[in-house]
Amino acid sequence: MMQMCPLCKVLHSSWLNIASISLQSTRRAC
Repeated sequence: MMQMCPLCKVLHSSWLNIASISLQSTRRAC
């Protein structure tokens, strides 16, 4: 199902970056 193709890796890494940034922003807001 989840084969680690280059595109999948890029999408996953970008999603992790967005998630971490959103978490940091929410922590700053609180």
